[in-house]
Amino acid sequence: MGVCSAKGRQESKKKGPELEDRIIEPQNQPNKITQQVPNREQEVKELFILFKRFSDTLDLIGNLDQLRQETRLRLAECITIRSNVNIITNQRIKAMMKDREIIKRVEETDQYLVYNDEEFTYRFSQEMRRLTNLILTELKDDEEFESHFPILCVSFVDLAQKINEIVGQNKLSPHKKSSLESFGKRTTYKMSLQQ
Repeated sequence: MGVCSAKGRQESKKKGPELEDRIIEPQNQPNKITQQVPNREQEVKELFILFKRFSDTLDLIGNLDQLRQETRLRLAECITIRSNVNIITNQRIKAMMKDREIIKRVEETDQYLVYNDEEFTYRFSQEMRRLTNLILTELKDDEEFESHFPILCVSFVDLAQKINEIVGQNKLSPHKKSSLESFGKRTTYKMSLQQ
């Protein structure tokens, strides 16, 4: 029995590296699952969550009378960007509901309708870029804002950095194909008007 066991061990040692080579080869190939482009819908969902946090944080700012005019203008710009995003979102949701013949009031739960809409995603990401630039370049270094609202300043910067991770890499810009298609539609429309 000892001899058989030794043969078995020697044979398994001989087969071992061959099996290991077979197993290692597929691991050396690039993994398609990990290299896939992140899902656009998930990124838009994350942006909406971060935007909601920013909006809630912005609501915590109280009286601005004690701040300098420059700081008040920067905060007013943040409020304007928030309003723009809300308007863009509501208008696009209404248009999509009209296309689908859905008759109801727009609610926050209806945001799922615009997650895959390229035009909305592009406009939304532009506004979010504006917001991150404003916070990271102007409000972050504003000593007066930081002294009056230290916790809010840190929260704004943290949210802006998270938003910048998503929109800063131009992941959410429209595909070239869609812009070419819209260009083709415009030229076709112009040509039909000329005739």
